[in-house]
Amino acid sequence: MPDIAKAAGEAWKSLAAAEKAPYEAKAKAQKDEHDAYVKTEEGQAALKAHKDAVSEAQKEVKGAPAPVEKKSGKRKAEEDEPDAEQEEEDGAKEPSPKKTRGRPAKGEKDSAKGGEESPKAAKPKAKGKAKAKAAASEQPEVDAAVLDEADKLGLKGPVLNLINREEIACKNFKAQEILSALKQSKGLVNKAKNILLAGA
Repeated sequence: MPDIAKAAGEAWKSLAAAEKAPYEAKAKAQKDEHDAYVKTEEGQAALKAHKDAVSEAQKEVKGAPAPVEKKSGKRKAEEDEPDAEQEEEDGAKEPSPKKTRGRPAKGEKDSAKGGEESPKAAKPKAKGKAKAKAAASEQPEVDAAVLDEADKLGLKGPVLNLINREEIACKNFKAQEILSALKQSKGLVNKAKNILLAGA
């Protein structure tokens, strides 16, 4: 912004008097009009109302609570450090045991169970690809002809998805029924699930 004002000022100074004349005449006419308005009763009332409003606003600001200063990181750290006397008082207290969140780490003792090793620490859960392989080994047998047909229709993934859902698997639907429901629902898995369960 200062650069713009500086450039504008320099441009104004470089103008010839003849080029400045229309602008100066317009400014003088506006100033004379304003001075004449202020001399009227209406102008004086407006000026007084403006001054009163400014005075009232200043009083409100002075009466408002002072803004809270933001402290720099260094000062805040210094204020947060307890005094030496405070440390001595705190030193007399017994430190509380360290609290941890979640399950104990592998091999840690579970204090809630009387020092026994946590069963979760003994058997880590399968993660990532191992978990996927475990799920794949549990998949029910699907008729190859139905899978080929589903693959041609672009519905092989949705068929396998539905077959592996608990609510579908426990009802023992045939693969052909699942494929038919998917065709009816235009490939929408949840809609096909609802169709199957409604008919069961």
